[in-house]
Amino acid sequence: MRVVLKEFDETSVIVNFVRKCVYRITGLLIVIVIVVNLFPNQVAFGLKYAYKVVPAFIIGGFKQLHDALAQGNTINSASPPNNQLSEDLNQALQMVLIQVSEWNANLASLQRYRRGTITEPWKQFGDVMRVVTDNDGLAWADQKVHTSLIKEGDPIKRSGDNRSPAGVFRFGTAFGTYLQQSDLNIDYLPITGRELCVYDYNSRYFNELVSQTRVDASESDKALKIDNGDGKYNLGILLEYPRNAQNPVSLSCIFLYSGTGRGLFTAGSIEVRSNDLEKIVYWLKKESKPVLVILMSRDVKPLLNLEPLPNPPSALAEVAESWQ
Repeated sequence: MRVVLKEFDETSVIVNFVRKCVYRITGLLIVIVIVVNLFPNQVAFGLKYAYKVVPAFIIGGFKQLHDALAQGNTINSASPPNNQLSEDLNQALQMVLIQVSEWNANLASLQRYRRGTITEPWKQFGDVMRVVTDNDGLAWADQKVHTSLIKEGDPIKRSGDNRSPAGVFRFGTAFGTYLQQSDLNIDYLPITGRELCVYDYNSRYFNELVSQTRVDASESDKALKIDNGDGKYNLGILLEYPRNAQNPVSLSCIFLYSGTGRGLFTAGSIEVRSNDLEKIVYWLKKESKPVLVILMSRDVKPLLNLEPLPNPPSALAEVAESWQ
């Protein structure tokens, strides 16, 4: 379920407070006039009573105003514009942001962010990294999940479209051939070359890394073999598809992985330099509910309230050469 909270407006709170004060003071003056006219002998007693009550009334009113402003500011900090993007993001204390300049670009910038509590603003961690999406760029991960965010002409992710998905993803199991598991704070699976990632939606192992010995022949026909012959899967992280996705099959078996830097037909996955991906994997903490956010630069400010990242070099060769 998406939760959209109305943005807190300090001006409205102050105006309402002043309006209430005017109403109450007007009422008090009316009462005083009535008392003076009907009970002239009690005026001295009334003034003595007012001397005690009015200051307390004023102090109490300003205390209510202070409490309302404090509560509203807490709501603002706890519910930035990203509420419309993902509840998973709202609960996360770690975020990896990947940004592209346009839908058809396959060079992207990556930045890590963290915060101490869900009411605090995001703070950058580490340097900006350069990564490569699928050959034809990005597309919104799911039309149902991102209905309120899709603009006219935006592409929607389809199976085999050579695009990586835009949206918010929980990190699943990390996998690879060489990391020290004792130093990791997320789930990790050492791979042997006999593992599969199943994209058969009817399988109980859908979007999971599993030994091929546990998978039926009918399921293995709809599974990606995690073959590390070219070093592609020295290290990777499986992504979880968004909750309530309308087409989870097109979002299954998508990874961050240590690729070659060519950005050629990654089947929706994201290639990251090995050294950079290792930093990310060791940095992630399962208890911080980390998420991966993949967006166009146009959406970073309105959805995350963050400044867009610098764009990577426009020539793919510049990145590919630096990764050799």
